[in-house]
Amino acid sequence: MKIPKEIISEFEIKVKGVVDGFYSGKQRSKTFGSSPEFAGHRPYYEGDDIRRVDWKAFARRGRLFLKQFSNESEIPLIVLFDDTKSMGLFNKDERAQVVAGMVMFASNRLNYRFSLVKFSGEIIPPGKGVNHLLRCYYEAKGKGKGSFREAVYNIVSHFRKRSLLVLISDLEFDWDELQGGLGILLKFHDLVVFHILSGEEWNFQLEGKVLVDAESGKRVQISPNSATFYRGVIRKWAEGIRNFVLQRNGRYSLIFSDTPIESEAKKVIETLEVI
Repeated sequence: MKIPKEIISEFEIKVKGVVDGFYSGKQRSKTFGSSPEFAGHRPYYEGDDIRRVDWKAFARRGRLFLKQFSNESEIPLIVLFDDTKSMGLFNKDERAQVVAGMVMFASNRLNYRFSLVKFSGEIIPPGKGVNHLLRCYYEAKGKGKGSFREAVYNIVSHFRKRSLLVLISDLEFDWDELQGGLGILLKFHDLVVFHILSGEEWNFQLEGKVLVDAESGKRVQISPNSATFYRGVIRKWAEGIRNFVLQRNGRYSLIFSDTPIESEAKKVIETLEVI
C-alpha cells in the first residue's frame, strides 16, 4: 500500500517529532535480540516471578509491573479505534489518530507486533516495521458505522491471546453497553483507555442551542441556563468510566482534542508506561 507523502510528513511532525522528545537521552534497545538490556515493563499477572517486580515503578504508580528485557518474547498490542460519526465532532477524530500513532510508534520502537481494529469492523492484522506503522496510522480515520458492542465482539473473536489493548474513543455510548463491554475487555486483556473529549464538551457552553446526534440524527434542544448542569453530567460520566476501569486494574487517561499536542502526548506516554 502506497502511503501519500503528506501523510508521512504529518506523521513525522505530529507523532515522531513529539514522541522522540520524550525518548531523547534514554538508552533503550529498539529491538529484541540476544542482549539482556532493559526494554520496558509489562503488567504483573498472577503466577509471575515476584522477584522480577520493579518496586520503584510500583512506588510511583501503585501497580505491579515486571521488568522486561530485550531477549524476552514481545508483548502483542491491539489498538481498538473508534471511527464512528461522533468522533468527527470537535476534531476528536484527528486527535484520536495522533494518539493511535503515538501508541503504535512507541510499540514499534520496542519491536512489538501491533494491530489496528476499527469500530466499523476493519482489522489490520498484527505486524511491525515502518511500513506497517504508517499503514495503520493512515487507516486510523474515517467516520464509519459500528457500535461498541460490535467492536468488543471483534476483539473477543479474533484475539484470544492476552494482549495490551489500547482503546481510543470518546466513549459516547449507552452506559449499560459501555460497562458491559469494558468489563469483558478488562477480563481478557490488559486495558488502556484513552478517552477523547473536546474542551467544548468538557466546559459545556452550548445552552439554548439545538444539537444533532451524530449517530442517530436526533435533534436535541439544550435548555437555556443549563451549562452548569451539563458540565456536571459530563464530568460525572467521565469519572464513572475512569473509576470503573481503574478499579479493575486498567489504565485510563482523559485526552483533549483542542489542547496543545505536547501536553497530551505526555499523558499518552506516561499512561503507556513505555518510557
